[in-house]
Amino acid sequence: MTAFRRMMRDFYDTKPGNVAYNISGTVQLIAAAIGGVCVLYLSLGVLSGDMTKHGSEAAAIARYQWVSLAFVYSIIVLALAYFIRRVGDEGMVIVLGFAGVACYIGLPILLQWALAHQQTAKEGANAAADAVRKQLLFVGLFLWGLSAIRALIFAVDRGVTGSTEVDEVISPSREIIAKAANRPIRVNTQTRPGPLARCWEQPHCIDFIKEVCRPWAAKRACWKLQTGCMCDVRYLYEALKQDQTLGMRADHSPDARWMEEAQELGGGGFERRLFCRDCRIYVEHQRRKFRFFSPLALPITGLMVFAAHPLLTAGYNVAVGGIKAVIQTMWLSDDRELIGRRFESDMSGLGIEWAVLVVFGLFLLSATMRFIEWLTLELKV
Repeated sequence: MTAFRRMMRDFYDTKPGNVAYNISGTVQLIAAAIGGVCVLYLSLGVLSGDMTKHGSEAAAIARYQWVSLAFVYSIIVLALAYFIRRVGDEGMVIVLGFAGVACYIGLPILLQWALAHQQTAKEGANAAADAVRKQLLFVGLFLWGLSAIRALIFAVDRGVTGSTEVDEVISPSREIIAKAANRPIRVNTQTRPGPLARCWEQPHCIDFIKEVCRPWAAKRACWKLQTGCMCDVRYLYEALKQDQTLGMRADHSPDARWMEEAQELGGGGFERRLFCRDCRIYVEHQRRKFRFFSPLALPITGLMVFAAHPLLTAGYNVAVGGIKAVIQTMWLSDDRELIGRRFESDMSGLGIEWAVLVVFGLFLLSATMRFIEWLTLELKV
């Protein structure tokens, strides 16, 4: 669980958070109902031929403008309520992204296709249909923007607040040490920040084991030597035999059961009981490495977008041209050229190209962050 998801979970466990969660659920249902009524009305207007027959009349234009505006606000409120309730879910990026594609590309094409097959269709511009199409385009851009915001939250959550929280591995050696010393094991105060910190420079190091620790003597990190206090309990056994636990020696203790437990664990030969990828010291090392490299995702993404900008622009124009050609080929009415030009006009222009580029950059940023997280925290490079 990431820091952001944990924060949102804790917030929704509070009374204000619970109220906000419940209210957003009710608002979501109301907005969905209003949006459904608007879609039903617009569908009936198209299928009944009313939009094609009266699409150029002022009264019909105003009526469809109000209905499409109500649809826009209902989708905006629905998306915001969904965002509030599911803000911790990273899959929201995909859901909102596909919803934006449906509203910006799918529904306008479906609208034009349905209008072109009405017997009451008239040649020339249909102002009512144009008003509805413009509202659909705005909804699509809004959903893309909301998806981009969640992608940005993903990137910031990984890069600033930290990495995925990893459950600590139960360490029987630490329990034995705490029992032997008759005191809780304190966090190591001699810590060093950054990914270059070695095992004994991290909070999990136990000071009195350093005297018998091979990585400490060699001044090399335990994951380099493949041995350490977490994976080789012989260090525990050797340390407890020395007078390093506040003067309480093993052979003078009235209750030496803890020494027997230590001997059972580490009195024999070397037996690797824990691998580096499961060791809390190494996991902390990888977390620090991730926090060190994650800010680099922003300049890396910027360079990739800058380098790929001409290719992306060319690819976008090719995609728009290809979709336009498919529409003009598959359209079953005589106004296929007009429909193709309208689609190309809706999808072209410097503004929409930059909007698509920014959204693509945010998705690329989140993908870069996820790749760094996968390398450091899952693959543990």
